[in-house]
Amino acid sequence: MRKVRKQTGKIVDELLSLRDSRKSIDEFNFTFLTNFSDNSRLMHVFVGEDRNELFDVAFRQYLVFLVSCWETFFRDLFVYVNTRDPDSIVKLIDQMKVNEDILDLSKITLPELLSKSFNFQNINDLESAYNSLWGANFLESVCETKTEVCGVNGKVASGFSVNSLFGDWHSTITKAFNIRHKIVHDASYRADA
Repeated sequence: MRKVRKQTGKIVDELLSLRDSRKSIDEFNFTFLTNFSDNSRLMHVFVGEDRNELFDVAFRQYLVFLVSCWETFFRDLFVYVNTRDPDSIVKLIDQMKVNEDILDLSKITLPELLSKSFNFQNINDLESAYNSLWGANFLESVCETKTEVCGVNGKVASGFSVNSLFGDWHSTITKAFNIRHKIVHDASYRADA
């Protein structure tokens, strides 16, 4: 059973800072897409070029930033959805070990505090955070659901899904998370692009 993080001054400060950067759902969605696009376009400057040290540095930074965008998006979405739908909090708390101070919130909201109980760069944590909202297999549903219409590379596409890009999306995401972790926590690690 997952334990709800204890409120500390540091966690409250972090959550207030994150709230300031989150703003509205429109803003955090647009920020996610802009950041993702900016970094992808930069990396694609190197695609097709001979691999060199600059490419390797760019690849490491690209991967770290893409996973950070993922983490931020899913954390912000978690807070947004759980704020808008209080019943979802009840479902989630029923699956968690609750601290005695959980209801003593003065500066932060319960969804914000609960967001600190999950690592959104970890597939199992992501599933735990969202399965109570979505039902089982949240990530599978997201990656295999086809959109009606979406924009890809300046073109309109229909029937698009993550699965259509990466047939083995689960291992691709897991590998990206693992490589990102090594890059961030072991400066001697050299990722194989």
